[in-house]
Amino acid sequence: MKNYNIAVIGGGFMGQTHSFSAQSIPFFYNCGFRAVLHTLCGRNPQKTEKQARRYGFLNAVCDFDSVISNPEIDIVDICTPNPLHYPQAKAAILAGKHVYCDKPLCVTASQADELAELSEKHSVCCQVTFQHRFWPGLMHAKEILDAGGIGNITNFRAVFLHASLVDKNRPYAWRNAPVSEGGGVLNDLGSHILDLIMYLCGDAEDINAMIKTLYPIRRDENGEMLDVLSDDAAYMLLKLKNGACGTAEVSKIATGLSDVLKIEIHGTDGALFFDFDKPGQLKYSVGNSNEIRIIDCQPKYPGSDFLNSAQKPGWARAHIHSYYTFLSSVFNKTAPSPSFADAAKVQHLIETARKNAEC
Repeated sequence: MKNYNIAVIGGGFMGQTHSFSAQSIPFFYNCGFRAVLHTLCGRNPQKTEKQARRYGFLNAVCDFDSVISNPEIDIVDICTPNPLHYPQAKAAILAGKHVYCDKPLCVTASQADELAELSEKHSVCCQVTFQHRFWPGLMHAKEILDAGGIGNITNFRAVFLHASLVDKNRPYAWRNAPVSEGGGVLNDLGSHILDLIMYLCGDAEDINAMIKTLYPIRRDENGEMLDVLSDDAAYMLLKLKNGACGTAEVSKIATGLSDVLKIEIHGTDGALFFDFDKPGQLKYSVGNSNEIRIIDCQPKYPGSDFLNSAQKPGWARAHIHSYYTFLSSVFNKTAPSPSFADAAKVQHLIETARKNAEC
């Protein structure tokens, strides 16, 4: 059994999610490796120590440099605020560590390009957490598309909708930070939906957008009024290199919705429909028929022998499979997917969308 010592950087919600996912792998997969929660790195010493004990880490530190200089640590897992991803991932790569980084990879496309090049140059495994690729329905959709199951893709439609910023009294937070600091719905939800479109349908050639900020001023936790210099919603029109066209909508001001992700893909010989409310299913229409088949994709987690067929996958299940694919790449010395290069493509699309946007 190969043990990989992991350092998780950031003790917030995503740090908790990644820690849980890494430690859960042996329950779901009978594989030749496992993750050891070696070090939790956070900003607050007392809080970090408390969380480290709760989650089962061997060590708790507040010094990032001590993490990347520690020869015992194999993998650096980055769950910090967006502006810190670039310097921390770069330092980890240069120290010879494998990197698992939450999305978006960076604040700018040039930073993402540099990290992608560095990961190749230093022969380390670097993956981004685009966990929505790993729902059973979408994994089966990828298989159908790669096999030409709906012919040539003609058009698509994708949405990722929340209502978390509808309340004007919700305090200013990281989601409202300026775009230059990684804020905005395009970085948050848009990175996910744009990755799915390119992963399933093909690379983008062009993108245009309309963006909206619902409340230009919000009060912070101290009562100070701050300008909101980021987007709450974005409505995008894309053209792919293969000629397909489609739309993508991401919003934090979709009143009445808590977590809606839907994507439909139409081709010359059929269509596919995925709804996050039923992540273990895929709807499939073949030919010109109006008949839509419902495919049960529950067993579509390769290599898993636990909670694999009858039970519906929950939100954390895709994170577990994402982490499993990352560690499998490290263990087998294969290219990871989604890679830093994939994430750089997304970052370029986000920048182009904002550049071409109407407000």
